[in-house]
Amino acid sequence: MAAVHEGVKYDCKECDYQAGYKSYLTEHTGRVHDPKVYSCDECEASITGKYKFDQHMKSRHNADSSTYII
Repeated sequence: MAAVHEGVKYDCKECDYQAGYKSYLTEHTGRVHDPKVYSCDECEASITGKYKFDQHMKSRHNADSSTYII
């Protein structure tokens, strides 16, 4: 609501990117500033960035990625 009606923006601490939603900033940070490749032990997929890895674990394996050692 704050992003849409009050114009609240979330600033990236590492570049000039601004996001209207916290989740967009998290995705940006993982994609642009964390290019590390994570390997899934469940299906052997390789995913770039922690945000995308977390999304993979939730959507594909119904799991919280914090329980996995990366």
